[in-house]
Amino acid sequence: FLREQYKLDQPEEVPEDESPIARKFRLKRKYREKVKKQKQEKNGDIITVLDMISSICIFCGYTPKQVGELSYYALKDLYNRFMYKQKYDNDIQFLCAGADAKKIKINDWTRKLKID
Repeated sequence: FLREQYKLDQPEEVPEDESPIARKFRLKRKYREKVKKQKQEKNGDIITVLDMISSICIFCGYTPKQVGELSYYALKDLYNRFMYKQKYDNDIQFLCAGADAKKIKINDWTRKLKID
């Protein structure tokens, strides 16, 4: 339960009667996931929990104690909403500054979010 809640790697169950072809595909999938994760870490695309906590504390006015009382999913939802609001505010500022309205697509930041 904790591994799932905190998005930790879960040990993969290997079937006893796994065929050689299925084993080959499982190992290739595992390798692709490993390479993708390394690439994201190298590019700095991975947002850590610490990044989310500090952003929420700084920009949303929450105290670390208040953030600590949130579940992981609530924290992630709050962070994603904050990021969508920032993008929305930036897009509005660009339009007010004279940017091309055809190139900027403004999405409402209060829309329903999908949970990863």
